[in-house]
Amino acid sequence: MSTTLPMFPLGSTLVPGMVLPLHVFEPRYRALVRDVLDGPGRFGVVLITHGFEVGGGERRTMVGTTAEVLDAQEYDDGRWGIISLGRDRFRVLEWLPDDPYPRARVEDWPDEDDDPADDTTDDPAGDADRGDAVDGVAQRLLTIVDLAARLGIEVDYPELSDDPATMAWQAALTASLGPQDIHELLTCAGPTARLQQLAEVMDSRIDVLRFRLANAG
Repeated sequence: MSTTLPMFPLGSTLVPGMVLPLHVFEPRYRALVRDVLDGPGRFGVVLITHGFEVGGGERRTMVGTTAEVLDAQEYDDGRWGIISLGRDRFRVLEWLPDDPYPRARVEDWPDEDDDPADDTTDDPAGDADRGDAVDGVAQRLLTIVDLAARLGIEVDYPELSDDPATMAWQAALTASLGPQDIHELLTCAGPTARLQQLAEVMDSRIDVLRFRLANAG
């Protein structure tokens, strides 16, 4: 079932469970905030792959996350400060005219249950157990936090959730991955595929940090 959402394209990727503060000053997005507060209290966020957040004409991805407004403050000059929280993943079915702000027809895209422990087929992709994937990501995150600390970058290691879906997002955000890398994780079918993809991206992040450490000073 599809629905129409006000859309806020950004240069960053919102994921479920992520807090998103926004400073809204462009007139069309001021109108968006007012309509969202008067209506469902939610809007969609997608990543801009080319272009800019201000002025329009940007290229937008077709997968995003709904944002629920938790707090909003309107300033005397009409600007807004809002705090929102990432909720559910969606697919964009159709972009509608930007009148008066970006809108799209979307459908929810829940994670698939891709736990190989429940797979009765001989699919080679199911060789890695989800528990191993979780442990691998957790170990890589410890390595990233340690390397960052040695470079003088303070990173707080979070108390990781027992839920693999939540844990993947915690690890991705703590590892300070780029918007495109995080967006690619958002497009994974389910938690196991996301954890496996995340491990590969984290390996690249570790290589970069080790290179920086070796050439520091």
